[in-house]
Amino acid sequence: MPVAPTTVRRRAPAGTPSPSPRAAAVPAATDDHHAALHNGFRWQVPAQFNLAQVCCGRWARDTPQAVAIHWQHEDGRRATLRYGALQRAANRAAHALRRLGVQRGARVAIVMPQRLEPAIAHIAVYQLGAVALPLSML
Repeated sequence: MPVAPTTVRRRAPAGTPSPSPRAAAVPAATDDHHAALHNGFRWQVPAQFNLAQVCCGRWARDTPQAVAIHWQHEDGRRATLRYGALQRAANRAAHALRRLGVQRGARVAIVMPQRLEPAIAHIAVYQLGAVALPLSML
């Protein structure tokens, strides 16, 4: 059952500017309110759900010429990748991963710089029902 938020007013340290009347009137969530929201939340995920299909597959099927990704090359040139091409690249990567033994539920580390290729890798991993583990190169 949701709990109505209450207004919390605290005394600010000396010299702190006063908030505007509108900001001061905004109700703050209490711990009880937060707990009620947290306990009442449920993801509505269908039993048969694939993130790659939602993010790329259906778009590639319905609008293959629509732009999926804009990016900039290291030399400053700008480029785009369309959904149809993104899906084909992800399919090739998924087939390669499958040949390497990646199956549904497997964990696949993706260690790449922030470029186009990690996006393709993520979609390929999701197509297989595997779990992508993005690892930063920073």
